[in-house]
Amino acid sequence: MVRENEENPAESGFVSLSWGPGRDPSVAFITANVDGVSKSSSFAGLADLGPLIDTRSAVPNSEFVKQLQGTLGLYNVWFTQSFHATMEMGRKVLEVFEALIADLEGKLDENATIIFVMTPLSTNYANNGPNILGLNEELTEPSIVLQVECLLPTPNDEALLTEKFEAVIDEIFEHAARTGQSTIFKYINYAHQTQDPLQSYGGDNQDFLEKVAQTYDPNGFFQHRVSGGFKISKSNRA
Repeated sequence: MVRENEENPAESGFVSLSWGPGRDPSVAFITANVDGVSKSSSFAGLADLGPLIDTRSAVPNSEFVKQLQGTLGLYNVWFTQSFHATMEMGRKVLEVFEALIADLEGKLDENATIIFVMTPLSTNYANNGPNILGLNEELTEPSIVLQVECLLPTPNDEALLTEKFEAVIDEIFEHAARTGQSTIFKYINYAHQTQDPLQSYGGDNQDFLEKVAQTYDPNGFFQHRVSGGFKISKSNRA
């Protein structure tokens, strides 16, 4: 689907792998055609998988968003990594997911949920004008944005999961780099505070962001006195 997006831009979706203590792992394919085509190419082959639950229907985009809303008031730990959209990388992610949940069995709160989300990063995002994210230079192959996440009822397991997720991301990154399937871009909304998504935008774009900060925030109020978020003043240069 990712590789066909240039020909079918109305098609989108993502794949979700999830698991929690005492529960079997599951996989969900959340696919959509925003033009309302019920027999679109994004649905091809799904019926052959023998789904336990099939909730496909024609609904407004607002209803689709409601279906994806999660439980509020939970703690989160998440990391991100991008790579080429290939079956080989998909199998690597599944391998890492299965190894992780085997390692975490019996170590987490029973209400915790591990989620791996793979979201398309189509080349349609590049070369349609100036791009501060560096996608015009970096996004040469249809890619995937991976979010590795855990939802927690308490912060007790945050340190353990941060350590485990860092190792997971390192393994996936190293495999992608070694096999020529790496995409440098890091999606800022999925990035952990220890990651540096602004660096993935490239040196020229970092310089531009620095100039913008100096122009509109010359005293550095938002860079140094406002907590939270990623700051260009703290980003390592690409």
